Amino acid sequence: MLWDGINCARFIANRMEECKGTENAGELTVAYHKSKNFFERLKQFNFSDLNITIKEEKPKILKEIMKLTNVTPAQILETTSNVKTDIKKIHLCLISEINLDGKYARDGTILSSGEFLLSTRVTGGHSKDSDECYIYNKFGKLTKKITSLSRPFGVIETNKEIIIACSGSKYLKCYDKDNFKRNTNDSLSVEPYCFTSLRNSLYMYVACGDKIIKIFKGFRSIDKTFPIGPVVKHVIGTRSHIVYSNQRTNEVVAMDSHGTTKWRYSSPCLLSPCGLGVDGEDNIYVAGKESDNVHVLTKDGQCVRVFEDITRPDFMKVDKEKKLCFVGSMRKYLRVYEML
Repeated sequence: MLWDGINCARFIANRMEECKGTENAGELTVAYHKSKNFFERLKQFNFSDLNITIKEEKPKILKEIMKLTNVTPAQILETTSNVKTDIKKIHLCLISEINLDGKYARDGTILSSGEFLLSTRVTGGHSKDSDECYIYNKFGKLTKKITSLSRPFGVIETNKEIIIACSGSKYLKCYDKDNFKRNTNDSLSVEPYCFTSLRNSLYMYVACGDKIIKIFKGFRSIDKTFPIGPVVKHVIGTRSHIVYSNQRTNEVVAMDSHGTTKWRYSSPCLLSPCGLGVDGEDNIYVAGKESDNVHVLTKDGQCVRVFEDITRPDFMKVDKEKKLCFVGSMRKYLRVYEML
């Protein structure tokens, strides 16, 4: 902090020195007020064993300005703007890797806290309600876990709850997001896998293998069923579309809230598409399990990037700002990357 103060003082002195001899009254006035503003900020800090003296030498033009009875005050406007990351230029930098010994990864979501909620299953023998969900920070440290689940798959965070789809018990299990206490068990007549919702919608959309069901958020009663064919376990929502992957046909399909197909995406380089993710700009991340890559699609279904050499990816979940992502691989690794 002490050296910061010294450098600030030097900056102010140098800035005033640079203004000497200028013929531009506006520039001089702004520079003077900026330096004075910085100096006032500097005085708010408590520095020990340091005396700062700034000598102001007013050039002739400044003296003439200060003699005026009315000088227009110079305002300092400080603005910030978000820098958008170009998905085509992003590089992945590995931060941490987690080996899920004895478990295998199914799906997950990035929580509002920045942590990652991962659903898993026990490998080998399996008994009812013996599966768990884990919450990790970006450094791979386990911070919480949710136990006594039966084949958990899709997970989602709402304003107040964390909801877990348990295909083994045909339940949507709801937990308080603050203390992780179970609120309710909402029974469904089908096996739920992943689920999602459109922004500001009263409904959730649940992938159930050969169909997607539309249910009311509050009462969990089925409003509509959309038959879509076999092997559909992954679904994600953008601002306007419900997007699902079909491992049998090697397609990614978007539909509207009425079930009308809006676009389809397929590629010879995308095999067995499974886990889906979406960022703050509605870019969609499709894990190609058999093609060892992740395809990035726009909200209109156009491919803008392919991340190659990701061994048997299960999913790629990206935060809204595209600064961090969590990648499941080979069902037994969870890797955390910075997106640079």
